[in-house]
This record gives sequence, structure tokens and C-alpha cells, in this order.
Amino acid sequence: MRGIARYVVEELLEEEPEGERSRISGSSFSLEASVSIPKLFYEGSYTLQGRCLLRPVDWSGKFNMSLGESAASIGNVTDTWKLTADVVKKGKENYLDLQDLVFSPEVSAFSTYATGLFGELKEVGQFALLMVNKHWQLFFDEMWTLAEPRAVKTGSRAVRRVLFQTPVDAPSSV
Repeated sequence: MRGIARYVVEELLEEEPEGERSRISGSSFSLEASVSIPKLFYEGSYTLQGRCLLRPVDWSGKFNMSLGESAASIGNVTDTWKLTADVVKKGKENYLDLQDLVFSPEVSAFSTYATGLFGELKEVGQFALLMVNKHWQLFFDEMWTLAEPRAVKTGSRAVRRVLFQTPVDAPSSV
């Protein structure tokens, strides 16, 4: 089964982080940062192909998702990033070697729309969207459980690249 084929982040508004908390001690470093984004809006097209209960599935259409601000609830998307790293010497300079990265996202509001769900059974598609929009928190929590390992892997790779290209001032006894 294939999922979202293509999407565009149309709007990304950024606010000042709630706060940053960091500590460097000897050969270890930790950072906790909170990020708040008032609204995320995604739109794109999708294709779902496969089988469901022995029936073929071949659906495609357009979709959009709003996370954060909505007509019913002015809110936002927040995330706390926690990372720990070891201070390592590379040549004459100190760098951070990422050991652990944790994301803790919270979404205050969510809504989605999609065309083409359940093929010609438009009423079933509308009912599915109604259920997802009504019980989005349950779906978000379950989907985050599945997405978190990939997010951590991708995020860790990016953070490692940045950390290993940026020397840090650290105790010289490392």
C-alpha cells in the first residue's frame, strides 16, 4: 500500500520558543527546547493501492490537513525536543556527538479533508472523515506511535550532521 504521494507545506508560522534549557558538564551536553507553531496546513494528493478484507483498494484524490489553529479552537502545535550528546575531540576542536533525541509533539486542534476515499462510496468516505475529525486525538496518538521511530531516525541524522560541523566551546579536559 502506498500513502501520501506528494504534499506541500503551504503555511508555516513560527513563534519564539517557550524556552531553552541546556547543560554542559565535562564530556556531556543536554538540551531541551520547546517550539510552538500556531498552524500547519498540508495539502497534496494521495494514492492508496492494495487489499482490505480481501477486496482490492485503488483510491486516489486530493487531501488537506490543518493542525493547530481552527475555527472552533485557536491553538497551536508545540513540540519539546530533548537531546543529549557527548563532547568529543576532533583534531584540536570539540564537537557534540548525539546520543539521544526525543520529540514530544502536542497538537491542540486537527481537521482533514480528502476526496476519493472509498472510491464510489462517497457516503462511507464522508463518514470516515467525520470520525477522523471527531476522534482525531486518538488517531494522532496511534499514528505518532508508528511515526516516532522514523522521525527520531531522520531528525537524529540531521542533528548529527549539524553538530559534527559546528565546533563547541567545552572544557579542554575532554
